[in-house]
Amino acid sequence: MKAQGQSLDDLPFKAIFGVWGSYFGLVMNILLVVAQFYIAVSPIGSFSATGFFQSILAIPIIGLFYGPFKWWNRTRFVRARNADLLTGRRELDLPALKEEERIERESWGIFKK
Repeated sequence: MKAQGQSLDDLPFKAIFGVWGSYFGLVMNILLVVAQFYIAVSPIGSFSATGFFQSILAIPIIGLFYGPFKWWNRTRFVRARNADLLTGRRELDLPALKEEERIERESWGIFKK
């Protein structure tokens, strides 16, 4: 949205944690792969080549599925300034909907808030 000069206020719904939730998910996935590699290299108990390859098997499987998917569907990486953000978007009177939601929230009881 920022790369194309659009405001986030134009969106009817936003994620609770915003972009930071996505960054958190990415960091956690990277940490999981690093932890899996660490456990494969220095396992609890004795080290064996079979145990190493069984522990590290998820990393090649990710590539095994991701690579052919990109090739089969001929998908390309799209830059933020070239992404289509308008196709499929419904035409909404967003200010009226936000005002209606604000009025509705004022009538909520203390337990619903």
